[in-house]
Amino acid sequence: MATTRIIRDASIRVKIQPETKVRLERLSHLYGVPPSTLASVWLGQALAQQERSLSMASRMADAVGGEVGQAIKEQLSMMPELFGQVGQEAPASLPDERKP
Repeated sequence: MATTRIIRDASIRVKIQPETKVRLERLSHLYGVPPSTLASVWLGQALAQQERSLSMASRMADAVGGEVGQAIKEQLSMMPELFGQVGQEAPASLPDERKP
C-alpha cells in the first residue's frame, strides 16, 4: 500500500499561551508527531467542521426562509381587501379613506 505524503508549504504565525504550548507538546509527543504537525491537523479539522456547520446552517436558513415566505404569502392572500390579490398590486388606498 502506497503512502501519500502531505506537503505543507504555506505558513502562518500563531501566538499561544505558554501553557497551551506545553499541552500541545505533551500531546504531540504521545502521538509521535511534531507539535506543528499536530496543530496543523487540528486546525484543518476545525476548519472543516466550521465549513460543514456553516453550510448546514445556510441550507436550513434557505429551507426555513422558503417555508416562511410561502406562509406569509398565504396569509396575505387571505386579506385581499388590505393587500390586494396575490399577483396583483395593492389598492391605492383603503376603502374607507377619505381623499381631501
